[in-house]
Amino acid sequence: MNQISTKEIVNSKFPNFLSGFPEIFSKIFYLSLDRILFIPRINRFLEKHGDKTGIEFIEELFDELDISYKLSNKDREKIPSEGKLIIVANHPLGGLDGLILLKLVTEIRNDVKIIANDVLMNIQNLADYFLPFDLLSRKDLKKNYTLISEALKKENAIIIFPAGEVARFTLKGIKDKKWNKGAVYFAEKFQTPVLPIFIRGRNSFLFYFISLFSKKLSMFLLPYELFNKKNKSYEIKIDHPISPKAFNTKYQRIEYLSKSLKKHLYLIGRNKKGVFETEKNVIHPVSARQLRTQIYNNEFIGQTTDGKKIFIVEYEKSKDIIREIARLRELTFRKVGEGTGTKKDSDKFDKYYKHIVLWDDNQLEIVGSYRLADGKSVLTEFNIDAFYTSTLFKFDKSFVPLLFNAIELGRSFVQSKYWNSLALDYLWQGIGKYLSVNPHIRYLFGPVSLSNNYSTEAKELIVYFFSKWFPPKRNFITSLNPFELSKSSVEKLNQIFNSDDYQKELVILKNLLNNFGFTIPVLYKQYADLCLPGGVQFLGFNIDPNFGNCIDALILVDLHYLKENKKRRYLNTNTNTQNDVIIKETVNQYF
Repeated sequence: MNQISTKEIVNSKFPNFLSGFPEIFSKIFYLSLDRILFIPRINRFLEKHGDKTGIEFIEELFDELDISYKLSNKDREKIPSEGKLIIVANHPLGGLDGLILLKLVTEIRNDVKIIANDVLMNIQNLADYFLPFDLLSRKDLKKNYTLISEALKKENAIIIFPAGEVARFTLKGIKDKKWNKGAVYFAEKFQTPVLPIFIRGRNSFLFYFISLFSKKLSMFLLPYELFNKKNKSYEIKIDHPISPKAFNTKYQRIEYLSKSLKKHLYLIGRNKKGVFETEKNVIHPVSARQLRTQIYNNEFIGQTTDGKKIFIVEYEKSKDIIREIARLRELTFRKVGEGTGTKKDSDKFDKYYKHIVLWDDNQLEIVGSYRLADGKSVLTEFNIDAFYTSTLFKFDKSFVPLLFNAIELGRSFVQSKYWNSLALDYLWQGIGKYLSVNPHIRYLFGPVSLSNNYSTEAKELIVYFFSKWFPPKRNFITSLNPFELSKSSVEKLNQIFNSDDYQKELVILKNLLNNFGFTIPVLYKQYADLCLPGGVQFLGFNIDPNFGNCIDALILVDLHYLKENKKRRYLNTNTNTQNDVIIKETVNQYF
């Protein structure tokens, strides 16, 4: 195990230091400096625990010094358990700040990196967690930038101390110096949420006294500061994550945003509301063991060619499964500019709807899910308001007879790590299996969302195109908060889409969206491609303020028109296409 050498550290900062003095003087100086800085004690610890690495090494150090930290369970739950994240913190103690945050965050997730200067980099036992970045040097700036950007692309969490050096004494108390712009830059560049963490602590009077004369000289005291913290406990305050949308340098200078972020952090350290609006962190995951136990309590309906399993899950049998689905839905929807903004995407409908769940038995996790409700069951047990869709659209009485032979689909998601897989297709196979054993079902209906991340022009293109080529045959519904095209937009779009050739206009739509940097939403394409002409209707478009102001299109699919290749792919039966029976009821009782 490498030992700490004060001589090497001094020479790295001050080349040729004491070169003009006698050797005996140099030896006495470094021996004295070693004692002052606790170097022999540090090296004895390193010799004893040099084989330890990672969090085990930190735990041994904290045990040796009897160091601890405290925070509320409420604050602990604010740390996102997955997804790219920038953690910013004040820097009151030095290296101990980094060790505390590493230990804390790894209790929640393992994909943590910390931006470390060359002093911290000397602790080789923690090298796997370090991203080297010496704010005092710009020599390797390009290399450092690449390492940080790669970590964020891998969805890692990165701990940054924007001050770049330990806090010093000021007229306003112990405060960080002016913050570096890096945290704001990376948050905007990689659209990464920022988690502010405030550490309450301070160093010795000696450290601040030396700092008044020389900041570089005071840095040599940091090992001493670490080992003089015996029997200390540090309070941690954590705020909810700040959305990357807050860091838009098109409207505000990056220097101002960085200054505001620092102010935000110190405000939450005083138990006050920060400068930026925050969004509640998504709940932490249910244990894999608990998920696996509960998933097998439900009806198994199929297995995919790559070994994934499909279940029909019910709330009463698997409350933790539904909790995990609600967590994953919120995480997934947020990544495309949607989501509820709450800790989990759940509602009352989860308790009596069924859930088609794709399960990965190797990774012990839910890949994706589709929520469904049999219209006949809902109307028999409840009324028309018991459909989720009724929160977005008002149903006409003429729609009720169809509902008896329909299932409502919605709240579908696939975890982002599975986006480039067949996961969505597998979920549709699960829906097909459900349809094959429920021959009374002829119709599929439900809302399909269009993210508010799309520009106004892109939204109008999509709404116009699908309204033109998949119009409603009857006025079955009324949007409660309709998305409407302006008269001028309609006139303009009439000129763009002026033919009777669907494929030609589909190409036009794709090209125009591409010019804006967008594509047709996956589920819009999926539904539009299910049926022969006349089989799919876009009944209306509604803005949902409770779901990121996305636009929900209410889609109605008539399985009589299902394309032959889709029948073979999803149904393996013609049962549903042979049923022309619509249940006749007095509809007034369902309103």
